[in-house]
Amino acid sequence: MNKYRISEIKLTINEEQSVIPEKIREKLRRKNLEVYRWQVIKESVDARDKGQILRVYLIDFETPELLNLESPKDDVYEFPKAENIKKTVLPPVIIGFGPCGIFAAWVLANLGFAPIVLERGKTIAERDFDVDAFWQRGILNEESNVQFGEGGAGAYSDGKL
Repeated sequence: MNKYRISEIKLTINEEQSVIPEKIREKLRRKNLEVYRWQVIKESVDARDKGQILRVYLIDFETPELLNLESPKDDVYEFPKAENIKKTVLPPVIIGFGPCGIFAAWVLANLGFAPIVLERGKTIAERDFDVDAFWQRGILNEESNVQFGEGGAGAYSDGKL
């Protein structure tokens, strides 16, 4: 037997766990795959869409078949090399310093650019006071809150605001 681990096996709230082997076959696009001794390693709930709440699983399973569960090389992103980037006269401008803005600024800086980052809100230290004022006393600062400021909404949420 060959042992494997597969992630992102999704079931609706009404589906029984007994359909997990079928979900593994669907995900791997192998309708005749024999799935033995499967075990839930991790279960989480994806409730971002209230009309379609899902249970998401990480599963260990065994099969007599030899599988290649690695991503094909075509799906692997490679960052451009600095020497292949045409420099411009004007610096790149990034709007927002949330997770994507932080990452974009980091990548561009590593490629030799000096990006300009525009952020509507305050720094994390200053935002903490504004966010606490809202959560504790209901005082909303429209320019500095859970949505706006350094770190974006991800500084106070896992993205499911």
